[in-house]
Amino acid sequence: MKKKQKIIKEAIRLFAERGFDATTTLKIAEVSHVTEPLIFYHFKNKDGLFTEAIECIFFEYFSRLESLAVKTESEFENLENLIHMHFDYVAEMPNESYLLTSVRPARLRDFESVCIRNREEQRNRLNTFIAGCLKRGIQKKEFWNVPVEPTVRLFISSLIGLMRQEILSLSDRETDHERIISELKEIAVMYCRRSLVKD
Repeated sequence: MKKKQKIIKEAIRLFAERGFDATTTLKIAEVSHVTEPLIFYHFKNKDGLFTEAIECIFFEYFSRLESLAVKTESEFENLENLIHMHFDYVAEMPNESYLLTSVRPARLRDFESVCIRNREEQRNRLNTFIAGCLKRGIQKKEFWNVPVEPTVRLFISSLIGLMRQEILSLSDRETDHERIISELKEIAVMYCRRSLVKD
């Protein structure tokens, strides 16, 4: 792993565990096994490092979204893959997920613009993906003739809401997150199947 990537990975972990203000560049350098000047070589300051970390998190999310198989046997399988992708992301990247959901340094204008831009991109991509699946599924008579636009909004809100709920509980060490994520994933798939797929 390159040093810059290592710095970002460790910074994400520390920001998620301690928060933005309690995480120093000195501590990030220490856990990354680099010098503090190297951090300032790669990033203008801690604000810049935080903003780039957010960009990297969204980049990974979008990469996973793009890699979803589009040629499946059914349109529902595409939607099922989308649900699995989101819950797998939370399970495999808990620090990244928690950072996006809970850490909001109010003074970082770059952070807000980066988040707003990426969240808008996320919503646009999800809208396109889900609407396409629904329209094709209705046309092929695989799905009930549901109103597409409100169904897309409901699908996205439910998916993001369930994920956010699980992400915010990540700090609760008593909870068996793997089991809960697995159960939520299966319930979400079952609910969507019953709501959309004709018998």
